[in-house]
Amino acid sequence: MNNNYLIESDDFVVIDSLIEKIIKERNFNNEIVNYYDLEESLFDSVLEDLDTYSFLSPRKVIVLKNALFLESSSKVKISDDDLEHLIKYLNNPSDDILFIMCTSKLDSRKKLTKDIKKLVNFVTSKVTVDDVLKEQFKDYKIDFKARNLLVQYTNDNISMLTSECLKLKLFKYDEKVITKEDVENICFKAKKDTDKMLFEFVNFIASRNKKKSFELYLELLDYDYTPIDVIGRLASQLRLIYQIMLSYEDNISNNDLANLLGVHPYRLEKSLPLVYNFSKEEITSIIKELGKLDLDIKSGMKDAKLAFKMFLINL
Repeated sequence: MNNNYLIESDDFVVIDSLIEKIIKERNFNNEIVNYYDLEESLFDSVLEDLDTYSFLSPRKVIVLKNALFLESSSKVKISDDDLEHLIKYLNNPSDDILFIMCTSKLDSRKKLTKDIKKLVNFVTSKVTVDDVLKEQFKDYKIDFKARNLLVQYTNDNISMLTSECLKLKLFKYDEKVITKEDVENICFKAKKDTDKMLFEFVNFIASRNKKKSFELYLELLDYDYTPIDVIGRLASQLRLIYQIMLSYEDNISNNDLANLLGVHPYRLEKSLPLVYNFSKEEITSIIKELGKLDLDIKSGMKDAKLAFKMFLINL
């Protein structure tokens, strides 16, 4: 086994714990660790460090975070010469260097990614909420309601969940028992991902679930969205669904379709299942109705909250 590693995880707490684990397993515990982040550092610096002997110790650890050149939409451009330099090193690595690259989401279709994965020890980790709770509260008692509320407060965000667990453990260090009231009093309630909420909102409208649509609409208002904001986002999402209806072909990939429509692949992926909930005539009718509603509200002819409420009821 060589000393080259590639970590894939979308959570920085998980990445840090894996780095620590690898360093211990490879017996580099007492060596200098040089950290680089491609959002802040030049790739040249990483290559130079790989080619340079350590002065203070015969061995060292080099950690490259945000290896963006391995992701699908890279914000960092790396020259072909530098990538060739990296591949050359990975083919003939130094035994005295533990080299760890980290990325949130690999683009496995890239030839570069495929080539690099052949030359490294690949580690991917999808830590679940249950994994974190089990580990964090192994010496504590936490009741079912407290657990569910904690997950709800942190919106499945592993980093935030870990942080809130540590706060609760410190607060109840003597008693070792955590209740729903403790979570309410101690933990920070994160705002939900409003983009995700809007996708859910469209989903409820598509499935004609008026009750859930209205509940989520009221929740969006609590997040400082106005009825006009919701109307605009809803109309935009429905227009995208209509464009997909007109443009979709069996032999076109999701990425090609996203490029054709000028939208992010994630948004397209979330929108595709909704296509089957509407006919073309139905979706154009709703879009026209939203346009008229928007005009009536902005011109003062209708009260925004009441008008949109009636729109939801009449769907």
